[in-house]
Amino acid sequence: MRKLKNNYTIKIIALAIISVAVSLFIEGVVCNFRALTAPYQSIYVVEEGEISEVDGQQHVVLTDIGGKYVNKIWIKAKVLENSTYQIHISYTNSFGVVDEETITDTLSVFRNEHYTIINKNVNMIEVIVPKAVCPQIESIGIKNNFYFNKYRWGIVLITCVCLIGVWLFKKEIVRRTGLSFAMIGILFSLCITICTGARVFG
Repeated sequence: MRKLKNNYTIKIIALAIISVAVSLFIEGVVCNFRALTAPYQSIYVVEEGEISEVDGQQHVVLTDIGGKYVNKIWIKAKVLENSTYQIHISYTNSFGVVDEETITDTLSVFRNEHYTIINKNVNMIEVIVPKAVCPQIESIGIKNNFYFNKYRWGIVLITCVCLIGVWLFKKEIVRRTGLSFAMIGILFSLCITICTGARVFG
């Protein structure tokens, strides 16, 4: 009986150590691999004459990126009310083909800097901001810095706990049908969350 209890305790400790180590590696290295291998930061101060206005929308185009990897773009601007803005990008996809995408993100009156995840090799960026809610764009920046996302790490950690726990406690789980279905449901939900992903707004 004592031997079984000791084995159970060892498995619990092993589950905790392995899950934390693997999840930290995935979040710190795998998810930040491109930021670690291709660090790049640029701040572009927007001059008044560089902003074109079309149908009440302010357009700023950045063309000197040269296909560099862009993790996120931030816009420094004070807005009058909560609204949205668009970022139109030309990028080179994983097949080496130039493609385009338009991203819609939020503008908040509570912040002067607004971030949008890009995560692509970008050739051109066009920022489109409504003039009615944002009279002036001060600057636009590109950042490829290391970022530890605690929410993503939490999801990865729970996934690791479930997967490694199933492997370590497979005999105990097989004996309990209800626990087996619960574990399958949790793993299925986490896989959908990770595969679908989530864009970080604002």
